[in-house]
Amino acid sequence: MYTTCLKLIFRRFSRSRVYTVINVGGLAIAFTVALLIYGYVMKEWQTDRFHTKGETLYRVTYLSQGNDMWYSAFCSPMGENAKKEIPGVREFVRIVAPQTFLVRQESTGEFWVERECIYTDPQFFSVLDFPLVEGKIGGEMPPDWVVISERAARKYFGEVSAVGKTLVLRYPQRPVDLVYHVVGVMKNMPAHSSLQADLLLDFKRVERLYKYGSGNALTTLLQLDEHADAVEIGKAIQEMEGRYSDYEKQLNKTVVLQSFRNVYLHSEHLRDYEEVFRYGSRRFNYILSGVAFLILLLASCNYLMIKLAQLHKNTGMYAIQKCFGAGNRIMRKQVYLEIGVHLLSALLLAVWLGRAVHPWFMGIVSSGHPYEWGLTVMEGVLFGGIVLLFIGVMGYLLSAWMLRRLDRNGIKNAVSRTTGKWDLKQVLLVGQMCIFCGLFFASLLLSQQMDFVQNKPMGYDNRNILCVEWPGNESVFLPAKDELLRHPDILAVTNGRSLPSPSAMRYVT
Repeated sequence: MYTTCLKLIFRRFSRSRVYTVINVGGLAIAFTVALLIYGYVMKEWQTDRFHTKGETLYRVTYLSQGNDMWYSAFCSPMGENAKKEIPGVREFVRIVAPQTFLVRQESTGEFWVERECIYTDPQFFSVLDFPLVEGKIGGEMPPDWVVISERAARKYFGEVSAVGKTLVLRYPQRPVDLVYHVVGVMKNMPAHSSLQADLLLDFKRVERLYKYGSGNALTTLLQLDEHADAVEIGKAIQEMEGRYSDYEKQLNKTVVLQSFRNVYLHSEHLRDYEEVFRYGSRRFNYILSGVAFLILLLASCNYLMIKLAQLHKNTGMYAIQKCFGAGNRIMRKQVYLEIGVHLLSALLLAVWLGRAVHPWFMGIVSSGHPYEWGLTVMEGVLFGGIVLLFIGVMGYLLSAWMLRRLDRNGIKNAVSRTTGKWDLKQVLLVGQMCIFCGLFFASLLLSQQMDFVQNKPMGYDNRNILCVEWPGNESVFLPAKDELLRHPDILAVTNGRSLPSPSAMRYVT
């Protein structure tokens, strides 16, 4: 039976090639957009979910009296003291925000800029799942150790093993060599990680800068026992901090442990000057999901309208089949099978189109850390369920419309044009136009907002302004300023600071 149905379906396809191309093409475009957005949103929601100890891992945050913003900056002794004094705290990890270094390439001796460098503790690798591919952490480790990513290992050492080598770093502002010993090479941190770094440096080197009273603070992660009470541990940290520092006691902090798995998408309340983690946006994900849903709905309305027109045209054929004994069940199967062939063809085309435009799409929504193309088995099954739901809904609507037409009008009058009080095609047309107008006006509004942000006059002419970092102090800059002003193409030279970052910047105009 299915062979006969497929023959009839492909014959109808060949007789109405234009409609077939429109149907399959429209669905393919909608599925492409849906696949791209679906893959992105699923990976966003899975960020940091790959850590096996994530259920017991927390970031320490606080709200000080008189403020309305939460912070995650603590001095370095807090983690050590919490592990020693508070029952339920199994381990701690201190993380300094990514810093920029100049790193010397071994073969050429040139210094390259490396922006993702984090100071942390050795237990970083036992608490978080960033596996090593070479070397080991723990035991007797040399001072000033560094673990580098596979990407950085190839960049600075080529195909030679990096373990046991030394890496020379410099701060951009100070030409002083800092020598670190490579003890391990880790896999590149995946895109669905809120932590991103290519060099992990020995925290002991800068620990003195983060003691109580130093004016500096960092992010601390705590791993708790499985049945530990995070609320009670937060209260214990409040009391403990007051015993070690009068300044911390005066702040009258309210300490709350935030689940590490909530850091990426649930940190809107936090003021994170250090920017240790990447943050996502739940609102942006909801908007993208809504856009994908509306595009699928728009494509479905368009598909149903064309199929209703085709069914009306081919009603005589279905009437003849019913006259020769074809039951409602057989006719429903024909409609479902035809829709299934259309959707399967559109889905295969969408996979090919999605792979082709994926880099462009990632450049728009996640240019900093683009996700790889592809879905897991469970993600694929869920998307397949969505496609099957569309097949079921559209198949039910089309078959119900056709059978109702045949039963209501009879076989003889089924081929004549009749309209009821509620014509399905009119409802679909109105719905389609409403969705299209909504998307169009939303796109127009967004375009105007972006144009306003990019082209709003700033109060000064920012064209032909060159901003560069200038190492050294004023005594070095002032002679260079006089020399630069002698150049005929330079109209003015001034210096200043980049806010809120404390690094000195020189502006050459």
